[in-house]
Amino acid sequence: CRRDGVGVEVVLKPAYVVKGAVRRVIVRGRNDAVGTLPFFALCNTSGVNDPHGGPPTYTNPEWDRGGRIDEYDASVKYADDALGRLLQALDQRELRKNTLVSLTSDHGESLGQHGLTYHGQALYRELIHVPLVMWYPGHVPGGAKVQTPVTHAAIPATILDILGASTQPNAFLSSSLSALWETGGTDGTESPSDIAAHRRRS
Repeated sequence: CRRDGVGVEVVLKPAYVVKGAVRRVIVRGRNDAVGTLPFFALCNTSGVNDPHGGPPTYTNPEWDRGGRIDEYDASVKYADDALGRLLQALDQRELRKNTLVSLTSDHGESLGQHGLTYHGQALYRELIHVPLVMWYPGHVPGGAKVQTPVTHAAIPATILDILGASTQPNAFLSSSLSALWETGGTDGTESPSDIAAHRRRS
């Protein structure tokens, strides 16, 4: 966002530009005179939104034939390529093994299912079933999959738990998800998810 004294103007930039800015912040921290500084970077991109297919400067993959699903998948590939460059920058600076990386999305997309062609109008599975990836070698078990539905509200507590930071009781709306990694959330463990809470109330 950019403030101009009157209001707030939202400036949308391609994912490569946003993640390039994050790389520059990391480089400055790495080259600081006092040594490598800890950093927190929240990178939010909206490239996987309508219009799909990536920005005009992006060469779409050969399999993108212009259909709605093809264009959506091309948008995902563009975002994935940009993320890959950011992770490569961490590798080049020997930071990736000591950096917690979390990846998620705020929503999915209707691509003709249930007669819908966008999001924000319903809560079907394709709209609320989004990825949540935690990657931190030696701290998060590789390959572990949690089957239980969870909530984005658990992300802050989970990150601090992984990093070993102490927090006040009930500091967040939801507790850490780390307890689910060992079980995959399939052994009857109570889920900290909004969905599960709704089912218990109904």
